[in-house]
Amino acid sequence: MAAKGYRETNRLAIQKMPPSSLLLTCSCSSYIDSTLYQQLIFQSASDAQRSVRILGRHIQAPDHPVSVYHPEGVYLKAFYCILIKSEST
Repeated sequence: MAAKGYRETNRLAIQKMPPSSLLLTCSCSSYIDSTLYQQLIFQSASDAQRSVRILGRHIQAPDHPVSVYHPEGVYLKAFYCILIKSEST
């Protein structure tokens, strides 16, 4: 369910943004890891028939330490993206 919501929210944003726009998209769900979230962003771009490149990936700050006994504690993630005009640029 969360994946569908993130995909649709990002699709709507990407669809409405002009080329060269910057997008900061974030998730705080422990059920969505960074790899899956990146896939959802690219699926959203594909659904919107737009090209997106990742400029940066970010994880939670040091004030959110993660116990080795609780890997689900790595739950904050963000992608800084740019919408590009076409696949060839």
